[in-house]
Order: sequence, then structure tokens, then C-alpha cells
Amino acid sequence: GQSYKANISIDSIIIGSNFVFNSGNASDFFIGNKSSGNTFINTTGSFSMVSSGTGYGQGFIGADSSSSNLSFQVAQNFIQNGGQFSGILSGSGLATFSITGILDLNGGVCKIHNNTIYSNTGNINFFAGSIDFDGGVFSAFFNCNNNNLLGTFIIGTNIDINFTNTGDEFSFVGLSTIGSDVNNLQLSLNVPGGIRIGGVNGKFYSSVALGQEFITLGGLDISNGTNSFNGQPGFVGSIGHFVSLTINGNFTVNGGETYLSASTQTILANINGDLTISNGSVAIKGSGTTTSTLNILGAYSQTGGNFYIHRNLTDKMPEGSVITMTVNSNDDANGNFTHTDGAFVFDNCSTTPASMNLILNIKSPNYTLGGTGQMTMTLPGVGAVYGILNFSRNGLIAFNRSGSHNIQQIRQNILSGCTLDLQSGNLQVQSHNSGSIPPDALWVFTGATLDMRTNSVFSNALKPNSGISVFGRVRTQNTNGLYDGTVNAAFSTSISDNFDFYIASSSTVEYYGIDNQIITGLGVGKAQLVQHKYGNLEINFGGTPDVEFVYPTNFPNDPSVMVRGNLILSKGELNLDNDHDPVNGGGRWIVLENGSVASMPRSTGYIRSESETGNARVKWIFNNTTGTHTFHFGYSSVEYIPLVFTHSSGSSATVYAATYHSDPLNLPYPPTVTHVRNNLWLDNSANTVDRFWYLQTLGNIPSANLTFNCTP
Repeated sequence: GQSYKANISIDSIIIGSNFVFNSGNASDFFIGNKSSGNTFINTTGSFSMVSSGTGYGQGFIGADSSSSNLSFQVAQNFIQNGGQFSGILSGSGLATFSITGILDLNGGVCKIHNNTIYSNTGNINFFAGSIDFDGGVFSAFFNCNNNNLLGTFIIGTNIDINFTNTGDEFSFVGLSTIGSDVNNLQLSLNVPGGIRIGGVNGKFYSSVALGQEFITLGGLDISNGTNSFNGQPGFVGSIGHFVSLTINGNFTVNGGETYLSASTQTILANINGDLTISNGSVAIKGSGTTTSTLNILGAYSQTGGNFYIHRNLTDKMPEGSVITMTVNSNDDANGNFTHTDGAFVFDNCSTTPASMNLILNIKSPNYTLGGTGQMTMTLPGVGAVYGILNFSRNGLIAFNRSGSHNIQQIRQNILSGCTLDLQSGNLQVQSHNSGSIPPDALWVFTGATLDMRTNSVFSNALKPNSGISVFGRVRTQNTNGLYDGTVNAAFSTSISDNFDFYIASSSTVEYYGIDNQIITGLGVGKAQLVQHKYGNLEINFGGTPDVEFVYPTNFPNDPSVMVRGNLILSKGELNLDNDHDPVNGGGRWIVLENGSVASMPRSTGYIRSESETGNARVKWIFNNTTGTHTFHFGYSSVEYIPLVFTHSSGSSATVYAATYHSDPLNLPYPPTVTHVRNNLWLDNSANTVDRFWYLQTLGNIPSANLTFNCTP
């Protein structure tokens, strides 16, 4: 080649067949050009490096110690089994490296742009039909660019990395600094066939420079190695930078340790297929960030291994950081979330900032937990910062849980527009040393629905405080009701677990069982305060008409069931008794504290008040509201007998109302009633309706008009 440094002419080396460099003498070398003129090296066959020395200036050198640009082209395959290849050594030109076939690396050292002496404006354009790496050290740009240029790497199909020794390394931009000079090269990488990494525990990293990364992969399959984009984990020389990572297919992990962004700064990552983890570990961030995002278009499945949103034992996140991960990000009918083994860790750092948001958004149609899987966070049960799990699908998420799966130091939220449907298994929530009002282990936001069916919400009871806050809607078919201070109700508690609940005045609790359901109330366990009263209470019962019903508790006293909002009678029977026998007592109350005339809406439901003691009562606190109030009594599903109470003036009013059916002789009489004779003192039962009403008013109601309805 050209050795006259002052020469500025083009230097071309054209090889008409194959090229082989094979020397057992370490001091042997090939230098294509030492001048500043552009260098062209073309091989129409294959290029092979078999053996050489690996010291500085040894092996194959395309352009040496100059500003020469290098165009290196191989029409077939580039094969390296050993020795050292340097496209540009200690130079500052543009390296254009093009392999039509396979870049087949089996050993030795391959550095396309290799300069560890001074920073410069050197750059790289790289193309290979595919890459098959089975050992050695490959670093395409081992140089320090000081001009923020964009290095471009295009792989025609796929990259297959099979580490055969723990000292094997594969990188695209492998040098971070020279002295105090920082490598600013940006990286653009496109691998439509995807990258597969396996073998023994070698090392893969994309770039340790300051320049940004723009990565597009057809897929990513990892079974071993320490692998990272944006620097190397725990490597002092790594310089954080922005990463845009798009995986157009699936991301599969069966071993190794992988970081999507090992160093500082933001990552915007999109997986357009599924993320599947069966072994090994994956972290979104390995160091600090302010805002980062991982969107998974498809499914998330973890049957082993570990997943981290932030993984670094000593480097805590910056104040106010936000990392958001979304599963099934397009909210379609595919993309399930499954976690049946291994750990999903929001952060493992020993310390946390005062505030940050590590968020997992679930938009999946199916959400399955099981086995021994666990979701956790730094300082579980005692930390002041929590992971956030949002059920944020626009529609229904089918929830299924089994085994001993555990969630701790994670706040769960059901967001507006989402229905979390507990199709099988109970919903477990975190516990903590510190309690809060409202409880924050699980929030049902306004516009959201938690459908518990016959299942329950419970604390893992690892710490003494837990609970749920309801601002939207909860639905239950549990025969033991919402909360009764036992493990049997929908809000399950052992009392010692200190499980609390908060029901907002605008929220709705819907009873929609198909077997007899008791409506629980105040006076047991934690249920002692105003926030434990119902906001809106909806009866939407689906049991057998006239046989099965919903009924309020009378423990510890009759007026235990209290409603601050609306009593909504959508469907089925609200029975103010625990059976259909009017003789044996057992009557109980329901208290409606909203005086609005519209606070007892009805579709087809009704209130059955059939206790001969008159104790099956509705207590309706009108306060200062006047107008027409309708008590929606019914004797059966087809016999509707409302009581209408109309008054035009008054204040601080409360009305108690009850009714029961009698026999044709109007027996039995209610308390204090001794006969139904007429003015002639004759038995008038034949002309008297077979029903009695109990009415009591408190407060100031000067006058009222009442409309009674009864069955024939």
C-alpha cells in the first residue's frame, strides 16, 4: 500500500478473488494506506483473517495513522478466526465497511475504526448481510468522535451472537473517552432480522459514547451474556445518553442480564411484539433518568427470572423521575399480562428519592398472577416511595390469580374507563407499617369499576396497615356482603391485619348476587366512621324471583346500613327481613340520608317490608327537602305497592315507613291496634285492605299527602 504520508491521491487495492491473512509471526502486518488520500479495498470473493498478532500495529490495517477515508468492500463473506483487523487505525477519516454476505467472527479482535490516541471527526458507515459472532472481540467504532456525527449500521438480516468465552465482547461504539475528550458519536442501528445473544456469559453493549442511539430491531432473543444498550452496567467509563429502541417483533429472555438503558438519560422503547421472560433478568434502566418509557404492543409473560424497572443497588433515581411501562399499549384485544414466577421489581436501590413515579400500566384484556411470583419495590412495607400499578384498559380486564403470588410496596389503581373483573381468585394488596386515610393499597378511581364477583380483596398482612378506597364502583356477589369484620366478606379482614376501607360519597357499591346476600353496615371491625357508610347503594340482584333476595344486616343494631347518596333499586328484591316469614320478627332497617326526591330511583327492583312487628323499616332523612318522595315497596316481583309521601313545607324531617300484608280478617294486628270495626262497632275487615302501614315522622312536617297502594 501507499506509505508516503504526504500523498493525497486515491489508493486502491482490488482483489479479484479471496483474500487470506494468516501469519504465525505476531509482528507481521498488512497496511493498505498510510497517506491522507482516500483508500479503497475491494475483494470480489471472501476476506479471511486466520491468525496474526493482536498488539498495536499488528494484523490487517486498511488505513493507518492518517485522515484518509476508507471504503472496505467484500463481495462475499468476511471471516475472522483470529488475529487483529483494524479498518482505520489511529486515523480520523470516514470508514465505510460493506460486507455483502456474512460477517463471520470466530475469534481475534475486529475493530473497524480503531483510535485510542486522540479525538477526531472520524465516523463510520457499516453494512453487512448478516453477522455471526462466535467469539473474540468486536467493536465497530473504537474511536472518539468530537463532532457529534451519526454512525450508521445496517444489517441485511440478523445478528447471531454466541459467546464461547467469558472474555468475548461485542459492541458497536466501544470507546467512551480519550483523556478528557468525550466520544460524541451517535449510533443508528437497523437489524430487520433481529439479534440473538447466547452461549456463555460474554458481554454485549451497543454504545458507551455520549451520542444518542436510534435502534431498530426485528426481534431480540437473549439466553445469556451481560447485555446493555446505553453504556455498560456499573462501568465508570459509560456516558449516559438518549436511546430510541424499537423492537418490531418479540423480545424473549431465557438467561443473562440485560439492560435496555444501562446508564443515565432517557429511553423511549417500543416492543411491537411480546416480551417473554423465563429466566435471566431484564431492566429498563440501570442508572438515573428523569423520564423514560417502555411500550409493549403485545403481551408480557414472566414465568421466571427477574424484571426491573430500575436496577441499581447504589445509584438512586433523580428526584421526580418518571419511568412508565405499558403492556398492550394500543389497548386492543390481544396482549395479555401473565406473571407466574420470578420477581417483577420496580426498583431495587437501597435508597430512594423523596418522590418519583415508577409506573406499570396494564391495558391487557387478561391479567393472570400465579405460582410464587412477586412484585416488589425498595424497602418493602416500610419505604415512603411506592411502585404504581395502574389497570388502565379502556374496557374490561379479566383478572385471574392463583398460588401464593405476592405484591408488596406497590399501590394498585383501577383508572377511569377500566373494569377489573375478578373472574377467579382474590385480589391481594400490599400492607405497610404506616396507614393512611383514605387507604392507598388499592384505589378504584371515579369512572372505574372493581367487579369482585364472589371473590374478595385482602391484605398480605406482612405489615399492620392496608386497605381500599372506592371513588368509582365496586360490584359484589359475595353472600356475606361487602365488609363484616371477617375473612368471609368481599373486603376480607382478619381484624389483626388492620384492613380498612374508604367509600366516597359519590361512589357506588352494587350488590348483584344470584344467591341470598346480606348487606353489611356499620359497627363491626373498622366500619365505624362516616367513610364506611355507603355512597350510592345499588341493588341489582339476579337470584330467583320471590325466593332469593338481598337483605340488610341488623348487627350490631337495626340502623346499621346507611346510605349517603342514592338507594338504587335496579333489579330484584331488597328484603327488610332475613326470610319471608312475617311472624318471626327479624325485621331490619335501611337508612337513606339523602333527602332528594330522586335519591331512590327504581327500574324493576323493590323493597319488601313484610314483618308483622313493623320493624322492617325504611328510614328516609328528608332534612329540608320537600316534594314527592316514593317508597318503592313491593309484595312480590309482580306486585308493586309504592307509598308516596308528598309535603310542600317543613324542615329537619325524617320519615320511617314499613308495611305488611295481613289475612282477610286483617290479622294479625300491628302493635296498639285492637280492631277494624266501623262506626257501628261492626267488624269491617271485609271492607278493609289486607295491609297495614307503619309511619312515623320526626322534625317539622306541618302537613303531607300520602298515596297508598296495595295488592287485591
